[in-house]
Amino acid sequence: MCELFGLSARKPIKVNTVLNEFFTHSEKNPDGWGLAVFRGNAVSLEKEPKKALDSVYLHNRLAWDITASDLLAHVRRATIGFMNYSNCHPFVWDDMTGRSWTLIHNGTIFETDLISPFSEALEGSTDSEAVLLYLISLINRATDKKGEPL
Repeated sequence: MCELFGLSARKPIKVNTVLNEFFTHSEKNPDGWGLAVFRGNAVSLEKEPKKALDSVYLHNRLAWDITASDLLAHVRRATIGFMNYSNCHPFVWDDMTGRSWTLIHNGTIFETDLISPFSEALEGSTDSEAVLLYLISLINRATDKKGEPL
């Protein structure tokens, strides 16, 4: 099953040591890795459809300081969807106001009636990405009803 890591701190901290340890968990979760670093309203997204321990890109990336107050990391063990870039977490999509939303997920969604309407819009083929689109549809509906961004 996938593993997730999240950080939310009052001030930016160097996270390389923690991320190096986290990404060793790709030994049991070899189907991709991802990292989302948040700075204000912007998100920097890096991911790759390979075992984190085998990634030259990630090895080189972690050689440089990564300082953040908010970030998400994911190592994937695929249960739904192929091993490709589009199926690697995190997923980032915008709502109708242009605000970005990011999701990482562990597990399988069994309530497919809720997410199946979004299958055509997916960049990949995971239920996790469909869940994000479902949640954004609820946010958009509430925004429409309120008449302004939430």
